[in-house]
Amino acid sequence: MNLMPNRAWPYSRKAHNNLLRLHNDFIFTIMGPYHHNVYVVELDPSVRDNLRFVKANPNCSTKLPCLYIGLTGLTPEERFARHKAGVQDSYIVKRYGLRLLPEMYEYLNPMPYEAAAEMEVELAEDLRAAGHGVWQN
Repeated sequence: MNLMPNRAWPYSRKAHNNLLRLHNDFIFTIMGPYHHNVYVVELDPSVRDNLRFVKANPNCSTKLPCLYIGLTGLTPEERFARHKAGVQDSYIVKRYGLRLLPEMYEYLNPMPYEAAAEMEVELAEDLRAAGHGVWQN
């Protein structure tokens, strides 16, 4: 009797769980217990023509750069490359992303997921309060 019809994984659930455990151990060994990162992307000034961006940032200064704030389990460089390649991308970064701004986030990383999730929101709020146009998912 086939309990798992049409499954893509050709191995037993036990083998799958063992592989998942090995993967998690590898990530922990290579990246340490804290491997989540927040990152900041500078956006092209033409993002100010995007109605959704304008609606989210009614008081942004035209003298300050527009920014995207994100959270990832990858390195910020890998995540930015994936945005630009259209892999699990934010359309704002894919279309308007210019470059990473490591001076705005390097001192924060890495951190546990929960802390990174909080930091993403706090950083976006702080930068928006300072006058930046900020997009954050």
